[in-house]
Amino acid sequence: MRCLIILALALLALEAVLAQDSYLLLSEQALCSDISSSEEEMACLKSCNTNENCQGDTKCCLSACGFSCKTPINVPKAGRCPWVPAHISPNSCEEKDSCSWDGECTGVMKCCEDRCGMTCMTPILGVWSHLLGVYIPATPAIMAARLVKRCTCLLREAAHLAPAPAPAASPVGWLRITRAAHKTLTSSATSPSSHFRGSLTELVEKEPMFTPYPEPQEVDRLIEKATRPEQLLELLGRDHHLYPNHAALILIHLSRLLSKKPEDKTSLIQDARFQQLLHLVNSQLSLIWHGTLVKLLRSLYKLALPEGSKELQSVEQEVRWRLRRLKYKHLAFLAEFCTASMQEQHSQDLLAELLVHLERRWTEIEDGRMVVAIMTKAGHLSESLMNRLEDKCLELVEQFGPDELRKVLVTLAAQSRRSVPLLRAVSYHLVQKPFPLTKHVLLDLAYAYGKLSFQQTQVSQRLATDLLPLVPSLTPSEVARCVKSFAFLKWLNLPLFEALAQHVLNRAQDIALPQLCNVLLAFACLNFRPQQEDQFFSLVHERLGPKLAGLKPALQVDLVWALCVLQHVQEAELRAILHPDFHAQLLGGKSQKDQITFQKLLHINATAQLERPEYTGPLLPASALSLRSPALDTKVTPLQKELQGTLKGLLGSTDQGSFEVATQYGWVLDAEVLLDADSQFLPLRSFVAPHLIQPAGDKPLPPGAKRLAFLRWEFPSFTSRSKDLLGRFVLARRHMLAAGFLVVDVPYYEWLELKSEWQKGAYLKDKMRKAVAEELAK
Repeated sequence: MRCLIILALALLALEAVLAQDSYLLLSEQALCSDISSSEEEMACLKSCNTNENCQGDTKCCLSACGFSCKTPINVPKAGRCPWVPAHISPNSCEEKDSCSWDGECTGVMKCCEDRCGMTCMTPILGVWSHLLGVYIPATPAIMAARLVKRCTCLLREAAHLAPAPAPAASPVGWLRITRAAHKTLTSSATSPSSHFRGSLTELVEKEPMFTPYPEPQEVDRLIEKATRPEQLLELLGRDHHLYPNHAALILIHLSRLLSKKPEDKTSLIQDARFQQLLHLVNSQLSLIWHGTLVKLLRSLYKLALPEGSKELQSVEQEVRWRLRRLKYKHLAFLAEFCTASMQEQHSQDLLAELLVHLERRWTEIEDGRMVVAIMTKAGHLSESLMNRLEDKCLELVEQFGPDELRKVLVTLAAQSRRSVPLLRAVSYHLVQKPFPLTKHVLLDLAYAYGKLSFQQTQVSQRLATDLLPLVPSLTPSEVARCVKSFAFLKWLNLPLFEALAQHVLNRAQDIALPQLCNVLLAFACLNFRPQQEDQFFSLVHERLGPKLAGLKPALQVDLVWALCVLQHVQEAELRAILHPDFHAQLLGGKSQKDQITFQKLLHINATAQLERPEYTGPLLPASALSLRSPALDTKVTPLQKELQGTLKGLLGSTDQGSFEVATQYGWVLDAEVLLDADSQFLPLRSFVAPHLIQPAGDKPLPPGAKRLAFLRWEFPSFTSRSKDLLGRFVLARRHMLAAGFLVVDVPYYEWLELKSEWQKGAYLKDKMRKAVAEELAK
């Protein structure tokens, strides 16, 4: 008996559903309002039984004393407004609104936005798929089946409950029984004494749900197995039932096949079937799944459609509309594969909105690869987005492998972003994790650390140690890149540099001149001379000699200056650089790079004067020596300020010493004093000073007099974690000694240990006595 009741009710429900219009009860959009407290106090109005008893637009609704005619509440009709392309015509719209809300449209039609105004349209009816982001068309069979399933589920549990009291004949009695039955079902299903497996809610949740994914068809297999564009285009002419996604998948697969044969793109775009495929996709954009849509946009960019293509603009607009609903992985996909194309296609609006959504939803990133991809491809386009990505990298850095760490560092180096917290975190994991590092990863890491000037002792040591056994496998370009990176780091690892120098000698026939120049400049920066010094510099002079004049003037100066630092410059190379016709083109530059080149030219001239007594000329003219750019002047450092203050206290008079002395050799002395034979200070400005550009005094030095030059050496003057000076400072010290000065070195690591003014004064006095004693000992 129970089964018969359930079956009868199910059939009645099915009959009621199928008896409705094809839109399935969607036309009934007017609802009764709730009973208010004011109505309970009012007198009863005219009663009714059905809507036919009411006049006009009123409906038969429940009131405080029964049923009466009331004005219903209008709600939006079911369905979704169809997609209408945006109005892009330069002419203004002349159409006016024909409706303002759904109630003004007849039947099931909705008030929707048209190109120029609001008008009544037939809605798109169906079930919204949260997974796909599209509406699945609702047919009567599907709706009826779902209703029968739910009705059967409810009646199955209701059949086990105690029978409810007999319903009254009046509508009010029916209403009360309905409410009581609903309460009984809910309370019995959820009470602890219930003897069923689960509650009513659990039964409804466990029922099979309708899935929006269509069953795999033959066309899906044909698309995947296609190996030629022709096979894909033939699918349009066959009797295949193509879903909206299929046309997009065909385009995606076409772009994948044409990436291997780019010469076929032009002929394909002109094919009529391809144009038909584009039109088909364009007409069904709103039904394409999210993941397929973003891949479709990438494919259209790859196909290089003509500028202003309507189909491409439609896809971009559809993606722009869906940005809020796309998952973050889809946004990351667009950032990784479509950012460059958006810039080339002038899709600035889409790119700007994409960057905004990436920044606002950055907390949704859960994958290390995703944050690295966005940082690499789109981080440089937005400063605020890059800041968020750096914070996310700090959070996920423990999950990174060597390749992710490499990409993060290279991206920071490419953008010159010296994010110290992130660099420290990456360095920590590079040191602590035992994963192996390949040759390319090691070279990229060395480049990134060098470009950012971030010195971390353990990381630099590991890079040098891991690269040492890989030196024989390095190409000449990799050798040049390696030495250049370590020169930027100021890290001199003698075993590694010896191995690199030997590798250059072993493969001398393969190394190009630009690569050899990079190696030479790196060696000069670190003041490194290999054990096989003669062979190495013989190779340099052999390769450099006939081709030096053909290089850029600034590069010629850099190479000869490097040879001066390493004390292997030849007379012919000095003549080539100091010739009037050559250096005339370098004297008028105003940029910082030109001024640095000019300073190196002064150092080369000083080398010819001071360290090459056999050199007979030419030299720089006096007019060139007087040129000096204030752009090279730096801020006063604490060490410099304290040193000058202590010396002024020792001298007692400003006439007995000079500070910030600019010499004709291109070097600036921190201080200069003159001592007589009894080590007493002499008035400096009264005597001849050949090292000055414009000497002030004319008296010759008294017998036994000595000139002292004070040179301070700051932290950047030394190689990393060492007390060895860099090449240019070694050259400065040699020039001052060759010019007849007694050099008083003041390194930062000694000065920092002095706490009081008395200690600093005693330190400088002791330094001067030692310099004089060493000179007398000679």
